Amino acid sequence: MHNKIIIILLGFIYSTMALAEFELKSESSYNPEFNNRYTFILGLNPSLARSQDVKSFQFAYGRKWDETIWVDAFFQSTNASFRDIGENNMAATGVSDVDIYAASEKLSLVGIGVQYISRYSAILLPFDLYESTTASLVYATMSEDAGGKSFSGPGLKAKFSIMKPLGDYTHVGLNMDYNLLTLKRSQEASETSSARSLTASWLTLGFDISFFL
Repeated sequence: MHNKIIIILLGFIYSTMALAEFELKSESSYNPEFNNRYTFILGLNPSLARSQDVKSFQFAYGRKWDETIWVDAFFQSTNASFRDIGENNMAATGVSDVDIYAASEKLSLVGIGVQYISRYSAILLPFDLYESTTASLVYATMSEDAGGKSFSGPGLKAKFSIMKPLGDYTHVGLNMDYNLLTLKRSQEASETSSARSLTASWLTLGFDISFFL
């Protein structure tokens, strides 16, 4: 008896999500006829006491692939306190922990990714909302302020946004953005790869506004 109830509940949940996806594909407010999207994102450190320690600005261009898939290309500029984005590798930076954790770093990121549009929040909340989930490949550069050295390398980005349409042309929302980078500086003498490497990662919460043309 219990198994039958569970099967019925799972079937109901699946059919509800399928209906939501069907509505998403058929409603013009969530599926604009336009094929181009221009997005501006401002992100800050999620810690209220240190919100200014990580600041990111991102511009993204999206091209519609089908009803729920967009292909994104983006540029991002981030200013962050080193202590909020990584652990010091003294062999790579040449700077003590005390000095580098007080330093402010500038990072520039470019990347390309895939965005998936869903509307599961509309099932639970009585608002005109939808979600966008983006996974991107990244190439980044970092100017390390304390030691005066430059690092660069690949990385990954994951972004989740909850959006509300204000009309056919403009959508606004809140987003959570996670970045993970593997950075290296140029080799000196016979250094190993690990001796000149840094790993940087950070999370921001922010505001997202998109224009469809």
